[in-house]
Formats: sequence, structure tokens, C-alpha cells
Amino acid sequence: MEPTALIPGLPEEIAWTCFVRVSYEWYPHMQVVCRRWKAVLRSEEFHKARKRAGSSRHCVCMVQALPPSSTAPIAKAAETSIPPIMGISVYDLHQRSWMKLCPVPRLSQGAPLFSRCVCSNGKLILLGGWNPTSYATIRSVYIFDFYSRKWCRGSDMLTSRSFFACSAVDGHVFVAGGHDGNKDAMATAEVYSVEDDRWRELPRMSEERDECGGFELNGKFYVVSGYHTQTQGQFVQSGEVYDPKVGNWKRIENVWMKATCSAAITAVACGKLHDFNGQEVLCYNADLNSWVVVDAIPEGRPVAACSTTPASDCIVVATASCSGHLKCKYKLFLYKPSLVNDSVWTKIESEEEDFSGLIQSLCMVEL
Repeated sequence: MEPTALIPGLPEEIAWTCFVRVSYEWYPHMQVVCRRWKAVLRSEEFHKARKRAGSSRHCVCMVQALPPSSTAPIAKAAETSIPPIMGISVYDLHQRSWMKLCPVPRLSQGAPLFSRCVCSNGKLILLGGWNPTSYATIRSVYIFDFYSRKWCRGSDMLTSRSFFACSAVDGHVFVAGGHDGNKDAMATAEVYSVEDDRWRELPRMSEERDECGGFELNGKFYVVSGYHTQTQGQFVQSGEVYDPKVGNWKRIENVWMKATCSAAITAVACGKLHDFNGQEVLCYNADLNSWVVVDAIPEGRPVAACSTTPASDCIVVATASCSGHLKCKYKLFLYKPSLVNDSVWTKIESEEEDFSGLIQSLCMVEL
């Protein structure tokens, strides 16, 4: 018979205090103790209590190339210019430790190429991209639960797509634009309920947007720039914002001024949109509808990917240093913009080659 008390012999309040202070690495073991413990560990109330107690942990999740030493096929791939085999790397910002997640099931050639990753409710969600064997555009969804340490298949997206905008907003994952299996730019959009494992079609955007940027700001989903099927590489200046409370898109003119540069490397911190271009950090001034250079990227390294931290006060930035074809090494920085004093860059050290390969996408998870 299941115990009614969370921890027999302790008052409920004290038991909860103990629970929220346990490190997430122990959750897989705790979930099998009893049904009550499993239900508590997976509840929204529990995660809110961890945040209030300051016990939550932040981790960087990356779709990253596996090192040549880990598998024979990747060595051959590097020699023949075939795309590398991708895996999932995780860096714990609190413990300052690295690890690799177990392989995505039923994908012998690694994680999908060019897949987007987002995190919601303690889960890492891989969306779309290319099949790593056939290179066909896919609509597959793979979900890693950090509390059970297991992968599962989510419901497929309504449309196969790659190079699209996406972001997690209040327990939902919003997806828009990109291109389909015929490399045609798309104006369609959809939203995924993480709790219900169900996709729903959204109204179309005002125009096609391939290689567009996507982010969340003030509970709304923003899609910036992109290009049309017939004008590949010529990025439009407009953007669009979807308000889940209203249920429609609002077009924003002249939000993107760089006609030859993708808006995919954008992130929000301190309530402002930041872009990383060349060696510059730019911030968007909504009042002037313009971009202003506010900082420089350390070591003069170009940025490959970035993501807002859960607290929305920092941006995790992946930079690349290349010495030749397929000989790039990637590093992580934590960038904290400042409204008053100098901004702060913190290098995330890694002496292991296993965590210096190509980074195609990254996101932050709070556990």
C-alpha cells in the first residue's frame, strides 16, 4: 500500500524542503520508490518549489558533432566532406561538468542533422532537420526527459521542415518558416503542447521565411527575417510576432537591416534582443527601430549558435575557431549584458576534444 506521507515520520512541509534540495541526478532512482514520489517529481508544483528555494540547476544542451575517436564512420565523414555524426552534449553550469546523452533511439547515424532543440518542463526536444542517413527533410520529434534519463518519440510535426524558427513559450513549442523537402521556403506555422504531446496548426505568416530567427519575448513568439524561395540568401527586413492570447500574427517592418545575414543567431537578455555578427554584439533599439553595436565577441571568434538562459539575464554563446576545412573548434561563453556597467563574458572551459566539435543548435534547460 502506497504511503500517504511524502516521507513517513516527517511533516509534509519539511519533507518538501528535503525533496526540492535533492540533485536531479537522483531523480531516476527516486521515481521508482513509490507512485507518490514519481507524481511529485513530475509535477509543476515541485519545479516551482525548486526555483523558489534556489535549488534548480541550469544546463546547456547542444546538438554537437561527435569526436572522430568515438566512432569509425565519423573519421571517414571528415575525409569525404560528408556531414558529421551528431550527438547531444550537456554542460552543467553549476557543477561545471560535461556529459554526453545516450544516443537517440533508432537513429544509428546520430541525431538529425540541422535539427532545432528547445527545452520545456525539464525536457529536451529535438525538432525536424534532416534524416542523418538519407538527408531527407523530416518532421520527427524526439524528447529526452532528464528526470527519467530516457528518450521517447513525440508526435511528429504537421509538416517536415528544416532551418526554421522555433521557441518554447509557457509549456508550448512554436515553430514557423524554414523550408520543406523540396527546399521551398515556408510561411506555415504550428504549435506543440508538451503536456498533451499534440500539434496544432497556426495561421500562416504574411510571407515565406527560410533561415529565419525565432525567440520568445514577453510571452510572445517572434520570427525575424528569412528569405523567399526565389530569392535565396536575400534576407527580408520584416519580422512577425505571434501572440498566443490573441491567436494571430502582427507584422513588424524594418526590424532586420542586414540583407545578406541570417537572423538565426539572435537571443534575448535583460528584455532586449541581441544579435551576434562577425566580431560585434548588437542590441535592437525598439524605439529607434535600429541596431546598435554594444560589445565585441572575445577572441574575435564568429558565433555559431546562442540561446537565452532561463533567467533571461544571460545568453549562452557558442563560438568557432577554424584552421581549415572541417577543422573548427567550438567554445562556449556566458554573456551577461549590463545596463549600467561593463558587460561580462565568462568562458566555459573544456579541455576535452569530445566537446569541441561542430555545434548546430543549443538551448538551456532548468532542472
